[in-house]
This record gives sequence, structure tokens and C-alpha cells, in this order.
Amino acid sequence: MDLTTLKRKISSYGWSKRLAEPLLNGYVRGRYLVKKQYTADGADREALAILKERFGLAGPQVRYFDIGANHYLRGSNSYLSYRQGGRGVLMEADPLLCEGLRKKRPGDQVLAAAIVDRHPAESPRGGEHYGLLCLFPGNKKYA
Repeated sequence: MDLTTLKRKISSYGWSKRLAEPLLNGYVRGRYLVKKQYTADGADREALAILKERFGLAGPQVRYFDIGANHYLRGSNSYLSYRQGGRGVLMEADPLLCEGLRKKRPGDQVLAAAIVDRHPAESPRGGEHYGLLCLFPGNKKYA
């Protein structure tokens, strides 16, 4: 069973986030024990192998800039490196995910921001939502 299927089953059961979070995180940790990776496709493991083989970088020597960091663990491109001593910058637009990243990954710098291709006023939605939680006009908590 993959993570997407597991999320669908949990959603269909109507479980609360309090019950679902430990189950999903446990699934990812179990996958790590078997496959030594946190991403579904093993991109994290492959990237670290390339850094080590071609550039001689490993553990604390690794630095990263994770754009769209999302969850601190599930599907993280940089968590494997973090566990091995690497440190870097995590960029995430969702302020709720930023809070989790700051709490669970204190060795990394968390940047609550987004890369966009136009000014919010030029957005088709008129800048009202702009699709990014941390860009709400007047949201001083995350500005």
C-alpha cells in the first residue's frame, strides 16, 4: 500500500488528524527502515548518493535549499540529509506547515514565502487569494 492509498483510507474512515498523523508518520518511518528513503520514489537517497560519489559531500557537509518543503517528514526531499547532519533552508508558502517545520527541524532555517511569476495585484483573482496562504494582504503574523 502506498501513502496516497493510506491517506484515502484514513479519510474514508473519518479519523481525526490526531489519530491520522501518527499513523502516516509511522508508515513513512517504516518505509525508511526498509528502503532508507523518505520520498516515495527514492529521489532523496539518489541525490545524496550523487553528492557523495561525484563531489565527496556527505553528512554535515551537505547544504540544501528545499523549495516547497511541505511536511517535515512525509515526502521530504531534504529530511534524509537532515538526519545525516546536513542543514539548509526550507521554503514553504503554507504558514501551518512552516510552524511544523520550525518545531520538528530546528537545525534548518524556515522561510515562509513563495516564488511567484507576477505581483498579487496582477493575479487573475485580483490578489484576493493568490493561491498562497502566507501572501494574504495584511497578514502580519506571517509577513
